[in-house]
Amino acid sequence: MAPRNATAIRAAHDAALFQCAYPQSRTAWRAAHDELAEIAAAMPSSPHRARLENSGIAGTAIVGAYSLAVTEWLIERFGDSVRLDSITGEPTIMMPILGAALDPVEQEALAEEQLNWTQWRRRVLGTEPAAMLRRVVALVQRLGKDGHEREAMFAALQVNLHWDIAADAPVLTQGRFSPGGRSIVPALHAAGGGRRTRVTAESAWRLGAPEAVPLDASDRTRLVDLARGAMTSLLRETDFFSWTHVEETMLFDLGRGMQAALFASVPERKLALENYTGYLLLRNGVPIAYGGAWIVGHQARFGINLLPPFRGAGQSARLTAELLRLYGWRFRISVFVVQPYQIGKHNPDGIKSASFWFYYRLGFRPLQPALAALAADEFAALKPDGPRTSTKVLRTLADSTLAWRSPLEVSWHYVSPQRLDELVMRSLAAQPAHDRTLAQRQAVARLGAVARQPALMRLVLLLAAIEPAGGWTDADREQFDRIARLKVLDEHRATEAMQAHGAFMQALQALG
Repeated sequence: MAPRNATAIRAAHDAALFQCAYPQSRTAWRAAHDELAEIAAAMPSSPHRARLENSGIAGTAIVGAYSLAVTEWLIERFGDSVRLDSITGEPTIMMPILGAALDPVEQEALAEEQLNWTQWRRRVLGTEPAAMLRRVVALVQRLGKDGHEREAMFAALQVNLHWDIAADAPVLTQGRFSPGGRSIVPALHAAGGGRRTRVTAESAWRLGAPEAVPLDASDRTRLVDLARGAMTSLLRETDFFSWTHVEETMLFDLGRGMQAALFASVPERKLALENYTGYLLLRNGVPIAYGGAWIVGHQARFGINLLPPFRGAGQSARLTAELLRLYGWRFRISVFVVQPYQIGKHNPDGIKSASFWFYYRLGFRPLQPALAALAADEFAALKPDGPRTSTKVLRTLADSTLAWRSPLEVSWHYVSPQRLDELVMRSLAAQPAHDRTLAQRQAVARLGAVARQPALMRLVLLLAAIEPAGGWTDADREQFDRIARLKVLDEHRATEAMQAHGAFMQALQALG
């Protein structure tokens, strides 16, 4: 029997998605896929379609604002099913931005006519929504010296687009991935059956390094499409999906039907120091979670976001532990730190769900001694049927630097990114009027010709701030140059090169 209202359709859609990822039998798995296909096919003519706008369900519509990069991808990938919904920026800002991309003769003619925004928009962009969106994008593409400037200009326009999601679009409804497009053999899930084994980060680590799954260029493109499609349909964006360096995309087999795809950003969107590598977690080819890690040296700040249909499955600990295993072995991470938001810092939901204890049970502990002692006392007092930890205590614990030390045989203590920021700011404060140009020029002079390498120029202030008493040697400078060159091409190899730079690692550790 077909769902009778929008709420029921959403519920049926999410329940079927869950069964696709966690089927208890192959029959249930096939039935779930059939149901999702029926929902997608019915949506274009459904009387409930309007109420399901922004649900992300295939066959419905998405209306929202995205980056220029994602807008370009949507237009290229889905053609006329993507059109302009509205453009709501301030006219006094939009007209100069878009006008700067016009031919000088056009600019002069429009200035003579003294048009208001509505007239100007009609003259320059036309009136057909699909064509209007393409003209806006084409004009912005002519502006700015780099992608960062163009993205800022596009954001100032406040462009909202409308995407009619096709039934077979790479969104959660029917977007799936398997290498080479091969048929998926589902891994079954025994819900509530058997005895549950407690999962910790260390127990997962002991399984060893996950195996890489061979991918060709087509596989990588399909993975990027699936990641972008899933996020876009949920009105979300992250750098490593929006600006993916497709060539760096990799896939790893985590067992039990789970695979994790790793993504890095294009060179101009990469961070100066940290390796920001994101992931899309799949089970039976279905996207179930995403997140990333900010890596420097042998440490990583880590975050995970389960997609709504897959919350409450009792699998969060296993998923998180498997991702820690992957990142730990892949990037040789000794210390993982949870993003504070995930344990309740400025996050009421994190406090309400007591997410601190989720990570504590995985093996994470506060690095601050007083908070570690408080956590130990509170945890010892927890009883299965007893009262939960008070909100006051959970808010206090949310100030923790909550870390897990992997069994990796590397001596490393956590260095706060804020400490690095403070050093750079202190060096700038020593300059007249915080003159960044002068500070950078002085840092380049100290590092020598190698510092003029564009990728390394972004790091010169930090390298000058943490320079050892005896200065950087020629060999040190050559290694910095190699790290910067590798970072453009391959975050993983750049991280390996950074970890092999003994003097740099010692300088970072000295900050603790």
